[in-house]
Amino acid sequence: MDVKQKYREELNMLKNERINRVIQAAKVEFELHGITNSKLKTIAKRAKVGEASLYRYFADKTALVEMVGLDYWNTHVQLFKEFFEQEIKDSDNGLQKVEAFLNVFHVLYKDHKDFLKFMEDFDNYMMSSVSEKKESSLEELIMSMKKIYISLFDSGVQDGSISNAFSGKDTYAFVSQVMVSTTQKLSFRVGYLHTDQDLYPEHCITNLIQMFIQYVKAK
Repeated sequence: MDVKQKYREELNMLKNERINRVIQAAKVEFELHGITNSKLKTIAKRAKVGEASLYRYFADKTALVEMVGLDYWNTHVQLFKEFFEQEIKDSDNGLQKVEAFLNVFHVLYKDHKDFLKFMEDFDNYMMSSVSEKKESSLEELIMSMKKIYISLFDSGVQDGSISNAFSGKDTYAFVSQVMVSTTQKLSFRVGYLHTDQDLYPEHCITNLIQMFIQYVKAK
C-alpha cells in the first residue's frame, strides 16, 4: 500500500464513530499530560471503549499518536485554506499571496494553540520513540501545504514581485522552522521572564512576516 492509499484509508477510519471517540479522548489526554506520559488504558477509559478494542484499531501508541496528528492536520488544513484562499483572491501579485499565506500564523496563535502544542509534543515524541523514519499519511497532508506555499512563492518570482534570487523550495524552511517554532514559543513560553513584559506576541508575528516579505521582495 502506497502513502496515498494509506492516507485515504486512514481518513475513512476517522469517520468510524468509535475510532473517532478514541482519537478525541487521546487529544484530551495528550493536552493534559503530554504524549509521553499518557497511557493507552486511560485513553480507552475516557473514550469508553475496552482496551482490547483500542488495540484492534491501533497497533501501538505510536499508531494512535500518528492518527491524532492526521486528525488535527486534516481539520486545520481545511480551516486554513478557507482563511487564506479569500485573502489570496484579493491579492494582486505573488508577494501578496505569500504574505496572505503567512498571516495564517496569526490565526494559529489566536485560535489554535491546542494544535501548536500537540505538534511540538508530537515532534519530540517521534524523535525519541521512533527509531526508523517512514512515510506517513500525516506527511502527505503536510506536503500539500508545502506545495501550496511553493506555488504561491514561485508565482511571485514569475510576476516580478519576488526577487529571482529565491525560490519557494529554498525559502520553505522559513515557514516550516522559523514561523512554526516562533509561533509555538510565543504561545507557550512567553511571559515567565521579566524581560518578556514588553513583548507582544502578535506584533512579533507581524514583524517576522514583514521582515521576510521585505527580504524576498524584488528591489
